[in-house]
Amino acid sequence: MVKSIHNKKALLLALVMVLALLSSCTDKDSGKNPAKDLSKPQSDVSMSGKDEYPHDLKKDRKEFDPKNINIVVGDNLYATKINDWFANTVDYIGQTVEIDGFYVDIGGYSYVGRLGPSCPYCKGGYVSFEFKGDQDLSAFKSGETWIRVQGIIREGNNSIYGPFPYIEAINVIELEEKGLETVAN
Repeated sequence: MVKSIHNKKALLLALVMVLALLSSCTDKDSGKNPAKDLSKPQSDVSMSGKDEYPHDLKKDRKEFDPKNINIVVGDNLYATKINDWFANTVDYIGQTVEIDGFYVDIGGYSYVGRLGPSCPYCKGGYVSFEFKGDQDLSAFKSGETWIRVQGIIREGNNSIYGPFPYIEAINVIELEEKGLETVAN
């Protein structure tokens, strides 16, 4: 009985460690921890390869229904949902999503995220997910502006690192009220 409990604890610990490693980490980061001042775009993130974002924003915007979203990510299970998007990307490609969080600009890449658990490759201490669209984000302050991203989960490709998930951002809306800024689950 005691051995069984220890085996279950060991298995649970291993699972937690795997999830921590997957915690919104992207392979597009060199492993360096970006500067902590996110009020300015980060330029010390070493990016490699060419990124491709295959989507037709004009066509998809016409067909997108913001009242019929498949996945809404709010205060509860924030990190868990994002981790699952990374771990099981194929299950989410084409799903419509709505996610709230801080606007985060790191190295010219746009993310929506919240402060949370860290891992060696996470983006500036944020549990985050990249988004790509055609909106003017110049008025947003990285790490300060609270946004809602509505869009479609897509799979991009980096010429060196291979496929990566991102949100094709149909709508990016600045919100007046913030949700839970720091997440644990």
